[in-house]
Amino acid sequence: MSKANKCYGIGMGLIYTLPVPKAFETAPNSGDTNWEVGQVVYTPGPTATNFYIYAGAGVWSLFATQSGDIVSVVGTANQITVTTSSGVATISLPSAITTPGSLTTTTSLAATTTVTGGTGITATTGSITATNGNLVLGTAGNKLLITTGANASCGVSANMTGTPGAVTVATTACTASSIILFSRATTGGTPGQVSITAQSTSGFTLTSTGNETSTFNWLIIN
Repeated sequence: MSKANKCYGIGMGLIYTLPVPKAFETAPNSGDTNWEVGQVVYTPGPTATNFYIYAGAGVWSLFATQSGDIVSVVGTANQITVTTSSGVATISLPSAITTPGSLTTTTSLAATTTVTGGTGITATTGSITATNGNLVLGTAGNKLLITTGANASCGVSANMTGTPGAVTVATTACTASSIILFSRATTGGTPGQVSITAQSTSGFTLTSTGNETSTFNWLIIN
């Protein structure tokens, strides 16, 4: 049975028109097929909350809700770009992104050119890796800040003792193949030529040819 109405147009014969939107107690479903294409219904009656339109073959499309509907998608400068074409909104990232807050990744952050941080770039866990690039300190006075302490990769040794003088630095940051740079921090006793005489995953030993009691700055590079 057709749900369309018939009426006379001005200077016309009978024409078919859709009835006003119908109140349904529950949302229409695929079994509600006895309607003209384009019929609008709303639920729940008598207060309109959701509006549906009939597309035929038992297909109903929700097209409006009481909570409000998306009528446009607008991007934010330097964050999200939105372009529309033929009724389709395409959301993409601009070539340069400015985040309003922190940027967090659950896996890795890759950059094919540079990563720039206004106040700093922090890796809470994991490494910051330059697969094919350099660490550039571009302003005079910039430096490497390395935490010292137990099992650190840099620090100051204790005084050499013994004849000749020697001192062992205990740190698990060292490996058997580490590059170790060192220089005297304070000079004591009779200085001699200093070399690394032992090196392993537990640390390294500096030994002098003189009977000295000097201390040494040291830096491990792995």
